[in-house]
Amino acid sequence: MQKKSAVYYPESKVSFTLPANCLPGEERFYNMTLEGPVRECSVMNFTNIWANWELVLWKDGEMLTEAFAYPWLKERLYGTFEQRAKFKIKNILRKTKRIKEPVLWCLDEFSTGGYYHWITEILPRLWMAKEYLSDIRFAIPDYFFKKWPFCKEFFDLLNVRSFLVLNTYHKYLIEQLVLPTRAGEPFYQQPIPMQRGISWLREAALKKSSRTLSERLYISRAKANYRKVLNEGEIYPVLQKYGFEIVHFEDYSLSDQISICQHAKVLMGLHGAGLTNMVFLPPLSKVIEIRPAKEYSMYNCFFTLMPHTHCEYNYILCDYAAVALSTEKRLDDLSVIVSVAEIKKRLQAIL
Repeated sequence: MQKKSAVYYPESKVSFTLPANCLPGEERFYNMTLEGPVRECSVMNFTNIWANWELVLWKDGEMLTEAFAYPWLKERLYGTFEQRAKFKIKNILRKTKRIKEPVLWCLDEFSTGGYYHWITEILPRLWMAKEYLSDIRFAIPDYFFKKWPFCKEFFDLLNVRSFLVLNTYHKYLIEQLVLPTRAGEPFYQQPIPMQRGISWLREAALKKSSRTLSERLYISRAKANYRKVLNEGEIYPVLQKYGFEIVHFEDYSLSDQISICQHAKVLMGLHGAGLTNMVFLPPLSKVIEIRPAKEYSMYNCFFTLMPHTHCEYNYILCDYAAVALSTEKRLDDLSVIVSVAEIKKRLQAIL
């Protein structure tokens, strides 16, 4: 049914050192992600595979584990008799589209959470399949371009021009499918696909943009719907004292964002998608993440991104706001209050 290509990276382990400005007693925020396994990854080739809008792949009634972000998700989403029955009925009712052209499959139900996931999960997989891009269609659900507008420029920069747009009315029988498996976990990524994917995108962006701002950037989430610094105005005088320029990355094209960071030396901001641009900083730059004083592994994704940037990671702790915004449903969506005294003390030590 399938064979692996020559593109293959074996399973390994990775470990991290504590943040550069870690104070005694604050190790607990990072200890849970100081080491972990890096899963193997490869480019796989399949023939006559069924696919649908929900990003499930199957053949002969059996779902492909490699199409799921994690093997255990297959059991969680489709493990019960009722779940499998609903899946079967839904896809029996859909019309069949037979796809004869080769199709590239780089998405899964987990890698659809926005900019961070595109850079850290989809870009490495796309780089692994780079040799196929001249004559293959990229499979993507129909809502993606509307939900994440940066996707269009992302594909344009990497010269991905042909798409198989999946809709909910059809199931697809794909005669030739190329599947780069996930190049690691959210915290523990394969270094070669990650770093070369980043370089690939950076080089393409810098051919289009030479935009620069300050060497010290503060990413504001004031225009976001959730996870804001609610007293941001109070910390502006401190930021100005240290030469930070306030930037709203949503106001810039993807190429401009990459160029702006390529010419910066310090990137600071609240835990959020904008900090993903740390991967485009030049070596020896500093990253300063504002994060809640909460032992929660999801807040460590930028800390574990550090080895792929050759930058120094620092942090500033803050507290959750007393009352959540109406748009904030999850723990990692909550807005915060940053202590002016704390930010003064930390910036003095870091800078």
